[in-house]
Amino acid sequence: MKKTLLSITVVILLFAGCNDKDDTTPKAEKWYISKSIEKRGSGNADDTTVVTYNADNTVKEFSSGSGIDYQASGPVYEGGKIIRIQEKRSEQGIPGTRASFVYTGDQLTRINNFGYDADRNEWYDESYDSLVYKNGKLSEFYEFEKTGYTLFFKLTWEGSNVKTVERSSKAPEDAAYTLHSIATNTYDNKAALHLLLNNNYIWLVNVMNFENLSANNLVKQEVHYQPSGILNDRTTITLTYNDAGLPEGIDTKWEYLQVDPSHVENSQTLFIYAKR
Repeated sequence: MKKTLLSITVVILLFAGCNDKDDTTPKAEKWYISKSIEKRGSGNADDTTVVTYNADNTVKEFSSGSGIDYQASGPVYEGGKIIRIQEKRSEQGIPGTRASFVYTGDQLTRINNFGYDADRNEWYDESYDSLVYKNGKLSEFYEFEKTGYTLFFKLTWEGSNVKTVERSSKAPEDAAYTLHSIATNTYDNKAALHLLLNNNYIWLVNVMNFENLSANNLVKQEVHYQPSGILNDRTTITLTYNDAGLPEGIDTKWEYLQVDPSHVENSQTLFIYAKR
């Protein structure tokens, strides 16, 4: 499982109340994530991501770093849907579209992916994704690269959660896909953290993290190589909650069992909330 912009570990609550002189009508405010701080451990600077919102509480932008390390991305909306994600980095001469989204009705059916060529100072077509649904849920995901190489993911669901993901690939000269791995997911019974942000934005930022389509929080993922069935890596996530029922934090542990069973990576992230 890839590390995402919002991994998670201890929460500070910021209260943004209304001014009684301005308006005496009670407002139905909700908690929103305003900042995440990834704790990188001794000798490493913390990685802080700031989240801003539009007036209707949809996500406006994620930003992190400063100077040469600055990067930011944010969605563009049309008709209540995210139609593209814009990205800008300190090394890029111009902001550009990182991904654009095509819908059939209410279902996302195609994603166009773009890369940035720093030497030519321009964005270029990198690949596109095709999405297939069964009973209203994503069941197959294809990534078609410009080289002719194709990735294929087959999803199975258990209730409202993505239970397994089969990863296959096919080179241009191949007649059929080759199965490489199967990821098996385990969830808690709490509402998923990514649901705090509207429009499936956390998933759209990294669409191959299919667990971010689920209703509950991922607590363990095990990836078995195929056809051997050997357990290759394991991700374990521990969530804590505050009295308001919001995620207080997450400890994430990555074990790369085939590379080096003794090597373990850990991540902790602090979430800061604000009411809107």
